[in-house]
Amino acid sequence: MVETLTAQEATERLRAEGIRMSRDTLMDGLRQGKFPFGDCIDRSGDKAPWCYRL
Repeated sequence: MVETLTAQEATERLRAEGIRMSRDTLMDGLRQGKFPFGDCIDRSGDKAPWCYRL
């Protein structure tokens, strides 16, 4: 099953594991395919992007 998180939730989980990263860095890395653990989908309007953990 694929777990869905907001970009902020994903960043908070990474920080809890000791990985120092900003929300923007996480989103940029996911968009560029630099992280093997998920994907990021931008949603239109003022909705927060979703991050998927694979």
